[in-house]
Amino acid sequence: MRIPPQKRVGFRPKIG
Repeated sequence: MRIPPQKRVGFRPKIG
């Protein structure tokens, strides 16, 4: 369950 950096620009995966 990891979110690629592309989905969260400016935030690391799993961190946001």
